[in-house]
Amino acid sequence: MNGVPDAPLTSYWQVKGGLIAHNTLIDCASPFDIGFGAGGRGRTLPPTGMRIAANLVKTTGKEEIVVRDASANVEWAENVWAGEGEPGIGGFFRRELAFTKGRLLSSPDTYTSLNIPVGESSVMNDIDGQLRKGGVAGSDVGADTPVRHTPPTPRSVGPEWMR
Repeated sequence: MNGVPDAPLTSYWQVKGGLIAHNTLIDCASPFDIGFGAGGRGRTLPPTGMRIAANLVKTTGKEEIVVRDASANVEWAENVWAGEGEPGIGGFFRRELAFTKGRLLSSPDTYTSLNIPVGESSVMNDIDGQLRKGGVAGSDVGADTPVRHTPPTPRSVGPEWMR
């Protein structure tokens, strides 16, 4: 999203030095929308110093990456594009992957296709709390070590009286 110059706390601030790394995006209408709101409500400051790296994007062919402000300073690196269509932007490896739909999450049938040269070193653990040991795109490394984090359940979140 673009920011507003001299924005008050209740307005849109410019994104500076953001990192979007090791996410898994499946069948999103628009996996990434850079510079959303450009020009509207005084939003004239594009994102700057952004890095979008080591993400897994699975598509059905209708999805696309949207860049609304060409002046946005975004580095795209080591992302994996799976499924139909094309990303339309550099910084992606094209891979063929099958996914299994789970109760809450879908996961790739194999993790070897998610290997990338380096990965984002500042992201130390995956979504399960397992240590990242090298370059694997997406939120899960598919490790055999014990899972440290699990998705929330109705019993683990919310006020005590609602459980």
